[in-house]
Parts: sequence; structure tokens; C-alpha cells
Amino acid sequence: MNALDYAFLLEESKGNSQIRSYCGTLETRIKTIEQRYSTLLTSVPQKDKGYNQLTIYDVAKLDDDLLLFFSSYLLKNIFANCRNSRKLDKEEVHVFVFEEAHRYISKEKESSAFHELELFKKIAREGRKFGTFLFLSSQRPSELSSTVLSQCNNYLIHRIKNNLDLEYMLKTIPYIDSNQLKRVSYLPTGRTFAVGELFPIPIEIQVVDRKDDKVSTTPSIKYN
Repeated sequence: MNALDYAFLLEESKGNSQIRSYCGTLETRIKTIEQRYSTLLTSVPQKDKGYNQLTIYDVAKLDDDLLLFFSSYLLKNIFANCRNSRKLDKEEVHVFVFEEAHRYISKEKESSAFHELELFKKIAREGRKFGTFLFLSSQRPSELSSTVLSQCNNYLIHRIKNNLDLEYMLKTIPYIDSNQLKRVSYLPTGRTFAVGELFPIPIEIQVVDRKDDKVSTTPSIKYN
């Protein structure tokens, strides 16, 4: 709001005494946005000491718009640092795991005038060159952005029975055919179908439940 007040003062110094009344609606919208997002990033969650290479953000209380804003903000800053300070002798690798990705990296946002998904598309296409990777997790792949989904290199597909999801995956994922997709509908519990550049031949993998592993604490994103 300080920048907006400065702009008003600048216009008023030029004799435009009606500038504040003309921009009343704009000022109200900016104040609403400021009040809504001001507490979102007031404190940075601390990494758990036992897992200093892993940070988990608890964003369960955020709605879809705030999820998109927060994930974009975090991703943009780290990706920019990776591009600007990349050193061959000390290259950092960042893997972002997005749970329930269909809620914010969604197909509905692809045609938005605000281009909210451009950052995700860019990193899906070229992030690997700068040590930045996306890991999307979703139970509703048909609601995910097709551009982002198609740019992924590898896929771990668990049992899916919904026909809309299966048809969407067949059209979007370049590494799978209709016969393989039929198998996905009958995968046993705990089994995943792995396809992509990492797997010259599609394979099924049994996921092991490691119950003895320590569970790290989850720092919270405070939002009122």
C-alpha cells in the first residue's frame, strides 16, 4: 500500500486531484488482497533437525487459491536462485513434492488470463537443467493441467478405476498405451505401475510399508 500511496501523491502533485476517487475500487481490491495474504508468509517453518534435507509444509488450512499462491511463491524464489547462482562444483538439487496437486495445478487454470500455471509448465519443461524437479501427487489426474502432466518424465501409477481419469491419462501420458492402462484398473493394493524415461520397459513395483521409520514433525503455515 505504500507504493500505491506514493503513486497517488505523485499524481496529486501534478494536479490530478481526483486520482483517489477514480481508483477507489482498485484500492479496495488491493487492500483485500493484502489482508488475505499478509499472514501467509510471516514466519518461515523450521526444518526438523533429524531431517535437515527435508522440509514439509502443513498447508491443510489453505484454500485452493492460497495453495496456488504459496506454492508458486516458494517455487519461483528457489528456482530463480538455482538459475542465478548455479555452480558446477556445488550444484544444489531441489525436488518439490506437491500433494493433492489437482487442487491448484489444475486443468481449469490453464486458460486463465492470469497465467498462474506458467511457472509450473516452465519448470516441468526445463527445471532439470537447473536442478529443480516437480513431483506431483494426485488421486484425480483428469483434473491436473495436461501441459504440466505431459511434461513429466516418469510416472508411478497406482490403481485407478475412474474412466475419465484413465482416458485422460491415455491422451496425456506419452509412455503408456491402452493395454497397459487396463492393467492399472486391477493393480493390487500397494502395487504401482512405473513408466517413463527411467524405465525402458514398464514395470510393476510393490511399495514396501516401512513402519519402523521415524516420522518427522510438520511445521505449520499460519494463516488467519
